[in-house]
Amino acid sequence: MGKLWKVLIVAAMLTLLPGCCLKHEWAEATCTEPKHCVKCGETEGEALGHTWRDATCTAPKTCATCGTTEGEALGHTWVDRTMEVPKTCSVCNATEGSPISCTEVLLKKIPVEMRDWVFFLGDRIYFSDLDTRTVYIYDSNENEIGKIVPPSEDVFHWTTGIYTEAALRGAGRLFTSEADAEGNCSVHVYDALGKEIASFPNLAKLPEGHYLAAENIGDDRYLNYFDKLGSSEELTPVVTIDCENMCVAPKEEVPAVRWFDAKKFSACWLLENCDDKYAMTASLDGKKMYLVHPVYYSIKAEYVDISGFNSLGYALVSADGVSYDLIDTDLNVVGKDVLPAGRRSDWRGETIIGVYKDDEWKYYSIK
Repeated sequence: MGKLWKVLIVAAMLTLLPGCCLKHEWAEATCTEPKHCVKCGETEGEALGHTWRDATCTAPKTCATCGTTEGEALGHTWVDRTMEVPKTCSVCNATEGSPISCTEVLLKKIPVEMRDWVFFLGDRIYFSDLDTRTVYIYDSNENEIGKIVPPSEDVFHWTTGIYTEAALRGAGRLFTSEADAEGNCSVHVYDALGKEIASFPNLAKLPEGHYLAAENIGDDRYLNYFDKLGSSEELTPVVTIDCENMCVAPKEEVPAVRWFDAKKFSACWLLENCDDKYAMTASLDGKKMYLVHPVYYSIKAEYVDISGFNSLGYALVSADGVSYDLIDTDLNVVGKDVLPAGRRSDWRGETIIGVYKDDEWKYYSIK
């Protein structure tokens, strides 16, 4: 009995010692902890350590064993869409959206001829008939819903236009300018349905045969009117309309107009929707079109025809006069041979391009 009591006493003492137990219950090693006894905490060996998987476009650096993460996902490296493929990640090939599309817009009722123009704004179509000097307003089904006619038969000169400056500021406004036989010029402003909302009578008196013509100066607030037959050296507009406050702007508030070198180019147009990267100019013989620096006029690209950029930042350009390519504002070709080239092309709405070819206008939606 003496030996038995000794054994029992020793066993009891062992159970009271910290970190010891008669039979361990082992928990397997993990990424952060070694194999250990859940009863007494005794350990064996070392923690396994994480098995890391590199970060991806959509997930941070992640342990394949336990799911622990570190840092952040890399994010996609997007390549802009083209007419062939949608916006695509160059790393993982994920896509977003759809490719650029080009579909013809057919007009069944509106009798467009070479001298006329059509403009698409929202769900409305504006048709300027130069024979009658009337602007007809249609819904998307070409049903007439309004019109603007010359103020009188005595008007010597009358011009109309929907200017992007006004479209940006006022959800679509139409401007007309008129001159009587004595050269007294006025400007009228209409809403999207042809209702007159402002009138600026007798803004200027011009020499016989001259008239007011609106020109874009690259600022969506102001609409400048110049003496169309005046001296090309004249740098000051005859009058400027503040499209935000719908009033005549004091000359001291009007941004300076930037002019081009008439010894190198025959004409110049400032372009919208290109982050002020370019102006568009024409060669002295009118056979070449250039994208140039908007201040220094150094040539960035040369074409036979260019449309300017639409609200999505795309332009149609023709380098050979045979077909149009679609480019973005970095001059990357995003669509090759999109349309057959015409005599001229111009955006007639947010995404609608008009191309004059074979003695007729054709319209296409590019978006």
